[in-house]
Amino acid sequence: QVHPFPQSFAELVWHWRQPHENAEKEYIMRRLGMTQAVPELDAVRFADAMVRAQNFMRVTLGSPSKPAHSATSQRDIIRVFVFLRFFREHLQTRLECDPRECLARAILLSFGVVYYLGLNAKQREDFVAKVVRPLCHELVANGVDGTLDLPAVLREEMDLYFEHIVLPRGIAATRALKENVFAVIVCIHCNVPVMLVGMPGTGKT
Repeated sequence: QVHPFPQSFAELVWHWRQPHENAEKEYIMRRLGMTQAVPELDAVRFADAMVRAQNFMRVTLGSPSKPAHSATSQRDIIRVFVFLRFFREHLQTRLECDPRECLARAILLSFGVVYYLGLNAKQREDFVAKVVRPLCHELVANGVDGTLDLPAVLREEMDLYFEHIVLPRGIAATRALKENVFAVIVCIHCNVPVMLVGMPGTGKT
């Protein structure tokens, strides 16, 4: 049975507010500092991109005048770092690439799972333009080679995962199905809960 909140407790209620952008960036920087072999300038760039991603989700899922502060939280930042470690370890053992490029690709894949895959087509274009592209331009301008286009990096990774999956007859390997399978596999490996939500025919079953 639910009872009304006692009025005598009213003065003890604390309204937790969204962390300030600077506090969020400081937290991200500290987490990046715990990640080995992250150059200081790259850490600043990654932190700025992650703050942009958090703000983008709040505005996109709300509005510029009234952001949806509950759309993202510190948990999303934690999930980015969980996936970052997973992808970085796999990329370093699988690819012969510069450590900075492996780290950059791991960051993009982490952004893909946490933010990008949950957006519609228009929102994805905006996310790449406002969040990812500035980061990639800075990295390429400072000596990181290779493909740092988020949709391309995600597509390569999803295709690699899908190579080992045998589909029953009558089921097409659509982009939506690949995205769902990829997200589920990665989340299972990382012990991160995942929920598949979408219209009929989007590869959920």
